[in-house]
Amino acid sequence: MSATAPTTQSPPHVMVHGTFDVANFGDLLFPHLLAFGLHPLPHRLTAVSPCGGRLAWADTLESLPSAEARSIEANLHVVGGGNIIHAIGTPLAEYAAIPNAYVELWLGAAAQAAHAGAKLAWNAPGVPRSLAGLPGLQASLACADLLSVRDAASAAHLGPAAHPTIVPDTALDLARMWPAATLAEHATRAFARQGLSRPARWIALHANDRYLDGDAAAMAARLAALAQACDAVPVLLALGPCQGDDALARAIGAHLPPGSLVLDQPAGLREIAGLIAHAEAYAGSSLHGLISALSYGRPAMVVARGPLEKFAGFLGHLGMEPRFRPGWPDAVTATPTLLAPLDPPSIAAIARAQDRIALHWHRLRTLLAGPPAAAAAVARRRLAGQPAPPPPAPPPPNPKPKPAAPSVASPAGAPRPGIACNICGGTEFRDIAILPDRIGAGWLCAGCGASARHRALRCVVETLRTHAWRERTCLRLGATGRITAAGWFRAAADAPEPGASYDLIVTVDALESAPNLAATLSAWRAMLRPGGILLLAMRTVPGRAATLNWAFPRGDRDGERRAFGTDIAASLPALLPGAALRQVRTEDPVTGLPAIAFAVAEEPALLSQLFA
Repeated sequence: MSATAPTTQSPPHVMVHGTFDVANFGDLLFPHLLAFGLHPLPHRLTAVSPCGGRLAWADTLESLPSAEARSIEANLHVVGGGNIIHAIGTPLAEYAAIPNAYVELWLGAAAQAAHAGAKLAWNAPGVPRSLAGLPGLQASLACADLLSVRDAASAAHLGPAAHPTIVPDTALDLARMWPAATLAEHATRAFARQGLSRPARWIALHANDRYLDGDAAAMAARLAALAQACDAVPVLLALGPCQGDDALARAIGAHLPPGSLVLDQPAGLREIAGLIAHAEAYAGSSLHGLISALSYGRPAMVVARGPLEKFAGFLGHLGMEPRFRPGWPDAVTATPTLLAPLDPPSIAAIARAQDRIALHWHRLRTLLAGPPAAAAAVARRRLAGQPAPPPPAPPPPNPKPKPAAPSVASPAGAPRPGIACNICGGTEFRDIAILPDRIGAGWLCAGCGASARHRALRCVVETLRTHAWRERTCLRLGATGRITAAGWFRAAADAPEPGASYDLIVTVDALESAPNLAATLSAWRAMLRPGGILLLAMRTVPGRAATLNWAFPRGDRDGERRAFGTDIAASLPALLPGAALRQVRTEDPVTGLPAIAFAVAEEPALLSQLFA
């Protein structure tokens, strides 16, 4: 029975295809991560797996069997993630009666999308071996509006005709989806369930029977030595009971020191994530154990044998290839180096990879909310055996000229015709790929390089210049170069001078790196002269809704410690007690894209006069 695309105005239906019906920590994260990535777009998510059903672990989604899902309508089919793009059998007992279980997840998803007229995307899955010559492969790939895989080896295994986008495994976004602070109680309860008090320090460990060095007693001795080197209590996690990790954890755990936690039956995904997020480090044979630890900024290494492409592929994104160790004796030797706290370059590399995932989520949201890719739509019609739509009719010989478009910004914020840059007067602009929460960071002026946000904030400063600021002094902090000019003021400084005070303090993207918001704002406020104004602008306001604090200085962003959300407007009164505060909304005159600044003064009437 073929399905048809839904026509109601209900939230769009998204089907995600993967192995969500087996007890494996990494695979079970992907529906949650996809829902997180699609937020805030309204949608209805259905997980689809070969067998389907609900697992005993908490916070997992019930999945539909692939055979049952074929007749259900969806607007968008999403494949993956996980190492699921292959066409071979599997030792998993759950899939023993389904000979083409994995093929159905991706080739079947393409066929279902084709017959239903729905969109198709690959959510950066892994391709563990070459699929060259597989019947239906190229037709399936052509059907994807968004084709992405998680590493270069996976891209090569699709063949030279495929050109997927390479996106790091989306599980690296785990810390953004479930911040560590929200998981602390889950970790505490894991110890309590076995009658243990939560220790001050523990190390998360994992073992898989494919990569053992010795029997259970020998493995326990190695894990205990590794934990002792970290001055931490061993916590042995069964991350893949579907692969026998639970029985192996019990066998090894019987030889671990008293007080060790052996989690052979995890309560749920958040419990596992909490034990990794709050551990001193992670060492194990699970790729997603490694990814989760690095997501939370925990030092980690993966222990396996052979040049396994999935480990090398992920670590290659971060430049951390040495964190792959060929055996447990080597892992114990490498512990003092690899399980020391991450250095700033490593933290910066993780952040850059997470930003690439943020762009991937942006593309998925754009696909869900917008039209399908034209080439993919034609490929789906071809796969479904439907004729391609006729080409558009040629225009008449002498068409009437179209009326000029009104001078307003398009929904995408394209430049308005005939409007020049208010900084240099240029009329040529180029768009750039930006993170989805960086509203106004694109459309750079070809003349001066100013972005839409620079031009919008320039409008605010121009408002101040009309009120006799030429005879006053200004302190410029952060990325103010395109927004203010030193010649506009009697005196201008780019760093505070001891004991100096100023009529105007302009800060652009400077508060992001402040270790203490209240102390920094208080210091800036103290430098204002009577009648002075403090002007604040944050890089991701507007754009983000909630402020994201990562509590350490990111080396790739000039020591930033946070990305602000619009919720900062509600927090500023407490950070600036007694001050007059006004939210100044403006927009880029070229594109119409919005920007927000915050003006602070001691006299409310002054702000009302300037920003009426």
